[in-house]
Amino acid sequence: MYNLNDSQELLLNLCTTIIDSKEELSEIDGLIGDGDHGINMAKGFETFKNRVIENNISSLDKGFLELANVLMGEIGGSMGPLYSCFFLGMSTSIQNQDTLSSGDCEKMFNSGLENLQTITDAKLGDKSLMDTLIPVVTTFSEKHQQGKSFKESLMIASASGQAGAESTRALQAKIGRASRLGERSIGRA
Repeated sequence: MYNLNDSQELLLNLCTTIIDSKEELSEIDGLIGDGDHGINMAKGFETFKNRVIENNISSLDKGFLELANVLMGEIGGSMGPLYSCFFLGMSTSIQNQDTLSSGDCEKMFNSGLENLQTITDAKLGDKSLMDTLIPVVTTFSEKHQQGKSFKESLMIASASGQAGAESTRALQAKIGRASRLGERSIGRA
């Protein structure tokens, strides 16, 4: 069991990971997009980091809710609303809970994905965020239901997400800005 009311360090580590990945995210985005994804995400997570510190946010549900609000309202690009919906769904599923079990985490991931799917028609094979996110969520659920530990389920799910992202290299983008490139989008993850 994880204490959800002692999550400030986890929230700040999430911010650091995204902020430190700014250049890599922009470089990847620049291959078939406009190259601003890392800049926008770093901006949003820097704003969120400051709010976590200033408001002493320590509960995971309140942290994810604040992150959803920042991503929706304070960053540019099309990805803000998508990530916002994901974090809002996760926040809602654990609202007012004190602890998080593996089962709660499974529910949280599924809720985030389901909420995201309310605003996008993207699916597996469209060369989108879903090619990474769906494998992560479904693999975590499968491994948890098979009795694997939280850590093992998460590690296997992470590898599944990486494989999903890499699988997009062979795909032609069907949705979003990259879809305008047609066949030129093939060969880039």
